[in-house]
Amino acid sequence: MDSPGGHGALTTTAHWDGVWSGLDLPDRLDGRRGAMYRSIAVWLMNNLAPGDKLLLEVGCAPGRYMLYFAEHFGYKVHGIDFSAVGCEVTRRNLVSAGIDAMVYEADFRTAKIPTETYDVVFSAGFVYHFADWEEIIANMVKLLKAGGQLVVLLDNFAGINGWLRRHLAPKTYKRHVPLTAGELERAFREAGLEKVESGYFGSLRLSVPTTSASVTQRAVSLAVKATNKLVAIVSGSLRLTIDGPRLSALVHATGWKPEGRQP
Repeated sequence: MDSPGGHGALTTTAHWDGVWSGLDLPDRLDGRRGAMYRSIAVWLMNNLAPGDKLLLEVGCAPGRYMLYFAEHFGYKVHGIDFSAVGCEVTRRNLVSAGIDAMVYEADFRTAKIPTETYDVVFSAGFVYHFADWEEIIANMVKLLKAGGQLVVLLDNFAGINGWLRRHLAPKTYKRHVPLTAGELERAFREAGLEKVESGYFGSLRLSVPTTSASVTQRAVSLAVKATNKLVAIVSGSLRLTIDGPRLSALVHATGWKPEGRQP
Protein backbone atom coordinates (compact mmCIF):
# COMPACT_ATOMS: atom_id res chain seq x y z
CA MET A 1 0.00 0.00 0.00
CA ASP A 2 2.26 2.72 -1.21
CA SER A 3 1.89 6.37 -1.99
CA PRO A 4 4.53 8.43 -3.76
CA GLY A 5 5.36 11.96 -2.76
CA GLY A 6 4.80 15.01 -4.92
CA HIS A 7 1.84 17.13 -5.90
CA GLY A 8 -1.42 15.76 -4.51
CA ALA A 9 0.24 13.05 -2.43
CA LEU A 10 -0.19 13.02 1.35
CA THR A 11 2.82 10.75 2.02
CA THR A 12 6.41 10.47 0.80
CA THR A 13 8.52 7.75 -0.74
CA ALA A 14 10.84 7.88 2.28
CA HIS A 15 7.91 7.09 4.57
CA TRP A 16 7.06 3.92 2.63
CA ASP A 17 10.67 2.85 2.21
CA GLY A 18 10.82 2.84 6.01
CA VAL A 19 7.59 0.88 6.34
CA TRP A 20 8.65 -1.90 3.97
CA SER A 21 12.29 -2.16 5.01
CA GLY A 22 11.39 -3.82 8.32
CA LEU A 23 8.85 -6.31 7.01
CA ASP A 24 9.31 -10.01 7.66
CA LEU A 25 8.83 -12.30 4.68
CA PRO A 26 6.99 -14.24 3.45
CA ASP A 27 3.95 -11.99 3.85
CA ARG A 28 0.68 -13.64 2.80
CA LEU A 29 -2.87 -12.37 3.06
CA ASP A 30 -4.05 -15.77 4.26
CA GLY A 31 -1.20 -15.94 6.75
CA ARG A 32 -1.73 -12.52 8.30
CA ARG A 33 -2.85 -12.24 11.88
CA GLY A 34 -6.29 -11.05 12.87
CA ALA A 35 -9.87 -11.32 11.75
CA MET A 36 -9.65 -8.27 9.47
CA TYR A 37 -7.44 -10.08 6.97
CA ARG A 38 -9.70 -13.12 7.08
CA SER A 39 -12.69 -10.90 6.31
CA ILE A 40 -10.82 -9.35 3.35
CA ALA A 41 -10.05 -12.82 1.97
CA VAL A 42 -13.71 -13.81 2.24
CA TRP A 43 -14.84 -10.56 0.60
CA LEU A 44 -12.45 -11.08 -2.32
CA MET A 45 -13.71 -14.62 -2.83
CA ASN A 46 -17.29 -13.35 -2.90
CA ASN A 47 -16.69 -10.44 -5.27
CA LEU A 48 -14.12 -11.57 -7.83
CA ALA A 49 -14.17 -14.60 -10.11
CA PRO A 50 -11.17 -16.88 -10.68
CA GLY A 51 -9.87 -17.55 -14.17
CA ASP A 52 -7.31 -16.74 -16.83
CA LYS A 53 -7.10 -13.02 -16.09
CA LEU A 54 -4.42 -10.35 -15.93
CA LEU A 55 -4.49 -8.20 -12.79
CA LEU A 56 -2.66 -5.00 -11.91
CA GLU A 57 -2.32 -4.02 -8.27
CA VAL A 58 -1.71 -0.29 -7.81
CA GLY A 59 0.38 0.38 -4.72
CA CYS A 60 1.40 -3.27 -4.61
CA ALA A 61 4.00 -3.52 -1.81
CA PRO A 62 4.58 -5.90 -0.12
CA GLY A 63 2.89 -8.22 -2.64
CA ARG A 64 0.55 -10.08 -0.30
CA TYR A 65 -2.49 -9.43 -2.50
CA MET A 66 -0.66 -10.27 -5.73
CA LEU A 67 0.39 -13.54 -4.12
CA TYR A 68 -3.17 -14.26 -3.00
CA PHE A 69 -4.66 -13.57 -6.43
CA ALA A 70 -2.06 -15.73 -8.17
CA GLU A 71 -2.49 -18.69 -5.82
CA HIS A 72 -6.24 -18.59 -5.13
CA PHE A 73 -7.67 -17.07 -8.32
CA GLY A 74 -5.21 -18.26 -10.94
CA TYR A 75 -4.53 -14.70 -12.13
CA LYS A 76 -1.41 -13.49 -13.87
CA VAL A 77 -0.32 -10.56 -11.71
CA HIS A 78 1.44 -7.26 -12.28
CA GLY A 79 2.09 -4.58 -9.67
CA ILE A 80 3.23 -0.98 -9.52
CA ASP A 81 4.74 0.85 -6.57
CA PHE A 82 6.79 4.03 -6.18
CA SER A 83 8.92 2.77 -3.29
CA ALA A 84 12.16 1.11 -4.41
CA VAL A 85 12.29 -0.82 -1.15
CA GLY A 86 8.64 -1.80 -1.56
CA CYS A 87 9.25 -3.12 -5.07
CA GLU A 88 12.24 -5.17 -3.94
CA VAL A 89 10.28 -6.63 -1.01
CA THR A 90 7.38 -7.43 -3.34
CA ARG A 91 9.65 -9.25 -5.79
CA ARG A 92 11.25 -11.30 -3.02
CA ASN A 93 7.85 -12.13 -1.54
CA LEU A 94 6.58 -13.40 -4.89
CA VAL A 95 9.76 -15.30 -5.77
CA SER A 96 9.64 -17.09 -2.42
CA ALA A 97 6.29 -18.56 -3.49
CA GLY A 98 7.40 -19.35 -7.03
CA ILE A 99 5.17 -16.66 -8.56
CA ASP A 100 6.34 -15.07 -11.81
CA ALA A 101 5.15 -11.47 -11.85
CA MET A 102 5.94 -8.05 -13.30
CA VAL A 103 6.61 -5.30 -10.72
CA TYR A 104 6.94 -1.74 -12.00
CA GLU A 105 8.89 0.76 -9.90
CA ALA A 106 7.15 3.97 -10.92
CA ASP A 107 4.80 6.76 -9.87
CA PHE A 108 1.36 5.57 -10.92
CA ARG A 109 0.33 9.11 -11.85
CA THR A 110 3.03 9.41 -14.51
CA ALA A 111 3.79 5.77 -15.39
CA LYS A 112 3.50 4.81 -19.06
CA ILE A 113 1.25 1.77 -18.72
CA PRO A 114 -0.67 0.73 -21.87
CA THR A 115 -4.37 1.46 -21.59
CA GLU A 116 -7.06 -1.19 -22.05
CA THR A 117 -4.65 -3.88 -20.79
CA TYR A 118 -6.01 -5.44 -17.59
CA ASP A 119 -8.99 -7.62 -16.75
CA VAL A 120 -8.80 -6.47 -13.12
CA VAL A 121 -7.27 -3.38 -11.55
CA PHE A 122 -7.05 -3.65 -7.77
CA SER A 123 -5.81 -1.42 -4.97
CA ALA A 124 -5.95 -1.67 -1.20
CA GLY A 125 -5.17 1.30 1.01
CA PHE A 126 -3.89 3.45 -1.86
CA VAL A 127 -6.25 6.05 -3.28
CA TYR A 128 -6.93 7.87 0.00
CA HIS A 129 -3.29 8.92 0.22
CA PHE A 130 -3.95 11.52 -2.50
CA ALA A 131 -5.80 14.81 -2.38
CA ASP A 132 -6.65 14.23 -6.07
CA TRP A 133 -7.92 10.70 -5.42
CA GLU A 134 -10.69 10.98 -8.02
CA GLU A 135 -8.08 11.43 -10.74
CA ILE A 136 -6.29 8.33 -9.45
CA ILE A 137 -9.50 6.32 -9.89
CA ALA A 138 -10.08 7.74 -13.38
CA ASN A 139 -6.55 6.70 -14.38
CA MET A 140 -7.15 3.18 -13.05
CA VAL A 141 -10.25 2.90 -15.23
CA LYS A 142 -8.20 3.77 -18.34
CA LEU A 143 -6.08 0.66 -17.78
CA LEU A 144 -9.05 -1.71 -17.80
CA LYS A 145 -10.06 -3.72 -20.81
CA ALA A 146 -13.66 -3.37 -21.90
CA GLY A 147 -15.61 -5.51 -19.45
CA GLY A 148 -12.81 -5.27 -16.86
CA GLN A 149 -13.36 -4.83 -13.12
CA LEU A 150 -11.99 -2.15 -10.78
CA VAL A 151 -11.78 -3.01 -7.08
CA VAL A 152 -10.78 -0.56 -4.34
CA LEU A 153 -10.48 -1.40 -0.63
CA LEU A 154 -9.68 1.15 2.08
CA ASP A 155 -9.53 1.43 5.83
CA ASN A 156 -12.64 3.30 6.94
CA PHE A 157 -11.17 6.64 8.01
CA ALA A 158 -14.63 8.21 7.84
CA GLY A 159 -15.76 6.01 10.74
CA ILE A 160 -14.78 5.48 14.36
CA ASN A 161 -11.21 4.44 13.53
CA GLY A 162 -10.69 7.70 11.69
CA TRP A 163 -12.03 9.59 14.70
CA LEU A 164 -9.61 7.74 16.98
CA ARG A 165 -6.67 8.46 14.70
CA ARG A 166 -7.60 12.11 14.34
CA HIS A 167 -7.44 12.55 18.10
CA LEU A 168 -4.77 10.02 19.10
CA ALA A 169 -2.54 9.78 16.01
CA PRO A 170 -3.07 13.03 14.05
CA LYS A 171 0.05 12.59 11.90
CA THR A 172 -1.29 9.27 10.65
CA TYR A 173 -4.75 10.73 10.08
CA LYS A 174 -3.37 13.57 7.94
CA ARG A 175 -1.88 11.06 5.51
CA HIS A 176 -5.38 9.97 4.49
CA VAL A 177 -8.52 11.39 2.89
CA PRO A 178 -11.43 9.94 4.92
CA LEU A 179 -13.51 8.56 2.04
CA THR A 180 -17.00 7.14 2.37
CA ALA A 181 -18.55 4.37 0.32
CA GLY A 182 -20.82 6.94 -1.30
CA GLU A 183 -17.89 9.09 -2.41
CA LEU A 184 -16.12 6.09 -3.92
CA GLU A 185 -19.28 5.01 -5.71
CA ARG A 186 -19.77 8.51 -7.15
CA ALA A 187 -16.16 8.61 -8.42
CA PHE A 188 -16.55 5.16 -10.00
CA ARG A 189 -19.69 6.23 -11.84
CA GLU A 190 -18.17 9.53 -12.96
CA ALA A 191 -15.21 7.56 -14.37
CA GLY A 192 -17.68 5.67 -16.56
CA LEU A 193 -18.04 2.38 -14.69
CA GLU A 194 -21.29 0.46 -14.48
CA LYS A 195 -22.74 -2.15 -12.11
CA VAL A 196 -21.05 -0.15 -9.34
CA GLU A 197 -21.41 -1.38 -5.77
CA SER A 198 -19.97 0.09 -2.59
CA GLY A 199 -20.31 -0.47 1.11
CA TYR A 200 -18.70 -1.41 4.38
CA PHE A 201 -17.41 -4.65 5.86
CA GLY A 202 -14.91 -6.01 8.35
CA SER A 203 -17.20 -5.46 11.33
CA LEU A 204 -16.29 -3.22 14.28
CA ARG A 205 -12.56 -3.54 14.86
CA LEU A 206 -10.83 -0.64 16.56
CA SER A 207 -7.35 0.27 15.38
CA VAL A 208 -4.97 2.96 16.61
CA PRO A 209 -1.30 2.92 15.54
CA THR A 210 1.32 2.99 18.29
CA THR A 211 3.08 6.34 17.95
CA SER A 212 4.96 6.42 21.26
CA ALA A 213 5.79 4.39 24.37
CA SER A 214 3.95 6.78 26.68
CA VAL A 215 1.70 5.58 29.48
CA THR A 216 -1.29 7.07 27.66
CA GLN A 217 -0.44 5.27 24.42
CA ARG A 218 -0.04 1.94 26.20
CA ALA A 219 -3.33 2.44 28.02
CA VAL A 220 -5.11 3.21 24.75
CA SER A 221 -3.60 0.12 23.10
CA LEU A 222 -4.73 -2.10 25.95
CA ALA A 223 -8.23 -0.60 25.86
CA VAL A 224 -8.47 -1.14 22.10
CA LYS A 225 -7.37 -4.79 22.40
CA ALA A 226 -9.83 -5.42 25.22
CA THR A 227 -12.69 -3.82 23.27
CA ASN A 228 -11.92 -5.82 20.13
CA LYS A 229 -11.78 -9.05 22.13
CA LEU A 230 -15.13 -8.29 23.76
CA VAL A 231 -16.74 -7.41 20.42
CA ALA A 232 -15.37 -10.64 18.88
CA ILE A 233 -16.80 -12.73 21.72
CA VAL A 234 -20.22 -11.07 21.63
CA SER A 235 -20.54 -11.03 17.83
CA GLY A 236 -19.28 -14.60 17.59
CA SER A 237 -21.72 -15.92 20.17
CA LEU A 238 -24.63 -14.07 18.55
CA ARG A 239 -23.43 -14.86 15.02
CA LEU A 240 -23.67 -11.27 13.86
CA THR A 241 -21.43 -8.68 12.25
CA ILE A 242 -21.33 -5.09 13.40
CA ASP A 243 -21.11 -3.10 10.18
CA GLY A 244 -22.04 0.34 8.97
CA PRO A 245 -20.58 3.70 7.88
CA ARG A 246 -19.40 4.63 11.37
CA LEU A 247 -18.45 1.22 12.75
CA SER A 248 -16.96 -0.94 9.99
CA ALA A 249 -13.21 -1.29 9.70
CA LEU A 250 -13.21 -1.29 5.89
CA VAL A 251 -14.88 0.39 2.93
CA HIS A 252 -15.08 -1.00 -0.60
CA ALA A 253 -16.16 -0.17 -4.11
CA THR A 254 -16.24 -2.26 -7.26
CA GLY A 255 -17.43 -1.57 -10.78
CA TRP A 256 -17.15 -2.76 -14.38
CA LYS A 257 -15.99 -1.01 -17.51
CA PRO A 258 -18.71 -1.22 -20.15
CA GLU A 259 -18.07 -3.46 -23.12
CA GLY A 260 -16.68 -1.48 -26.02
CA ARG A 261 -15.74 1.56 -23.91
CA GLN A 262 -12.68 3.36 -25.22
CA PRO A 263 -9.95 4.92 -22.99
